[in-house]
Amino acid sequence: MKSLINENVEHITFGKGLIIEEEIGKITVEFHNQVGNKRFQFPDAFEQYLRFEESSLQAESLTMIESKKQKLEDEKEKRRIELARLNEEERVLEELDRKKKYKRTTKKKVTNVVKKTADDMSVYDDFDE
Repeated sequence: MKSLINENVEHITFGKGLIIEEEIGKITVEFHNQVGNKRFQFPDAFEQYLRFEESSLQAESLTMIESKKQKLEDEKEKRRIELARLNEEERVLEELDRKKKYKRTTKKKVTNVVKKTADDMSVYDDFDE
């Protein structure tokens, strides 16, 4: 987009104005009435509050807004997918951990039963003699 300085705009409340300063993501508008200078987010302000007098600039700003919205939606979707992947990994790890704990407790119980049975059998060894 070309430089916006000296472009005429109209605000829904403040009326007509002139862009006097442009920074990345911001513009400053000098309004013709007693309102003075106001800063706005660019291009966001052109969605609801400001309008360019030149229709091609207005259309270009609306295209920029749509592009920005699409980019935000894409990032949101990527975050959602990443979160779902992490949740699935966590669920799988918890399941594996639960299975390991189950195997450990089962192994202990079986070992204790075998040991106890062996101890009980040694009592009978005394009778064999």
